[in-house]
Amino acid sequence: MHIGLPSPTIWRWLLLWTITCYVTLCLVLFALYVKPSFLGQNDLRIGADSYTYLVTAGVLHDSAIASDTFPLVSFGANFLGPVLVARLIPSLAGIALLNLTIFLICLWIADTLPGVRTGWFFWAMVLNPMTTPSLLTLNKEVFSFFSIMLFLKYISKVERSRLLLLAVL
Repeated sequence: MHIGLPSPTIWRWLLLWTITCYVTLCLVLFALYVKPSFLGQNDLRIGADSYTYLVTAGVLHDSAIASDTFPLVSFGANFLGPVLVARLIPSLAGIALLNLTIFLICLWIADTLPGVRTGWFFWAMVLNPMTTPSLLTLNKEVFSFFSIMLFLKYISKVERSRLLLLAVL
């Protein structure tokens, strides 16, 4: 009897279960720590600029921050993307679900790229200490990640689609 490595199918299922557990953990962390931090129910500050984006969009209200004092696009800052997302989805949970969905789409794109080992890619992303807070708060990084993944998909193809290039841009 030969004992070898499990079949690729078993590794694939294990990866899917691991991703599912990670997304579930993210949802639990959101409910226990992230949402309460934005609502002032704990002393944590999660997400660097998320609070400012949410106040500027009118999702959260803070008398200390005037929402009309920030230009959406300037030389030193760009609030346009996150503020538009917050206005389209004026819910902390909705924003977190959008970010997690984009993350899963990026993993799917990575899985279609030649030479990428999806399991290693997933763990490299998850072990980065900035990934989980970025997925659970309003920010620009998730959209940058999505754009980079689309660009990698674009340059990996022999026949390059103009529609994909348009999506990248």
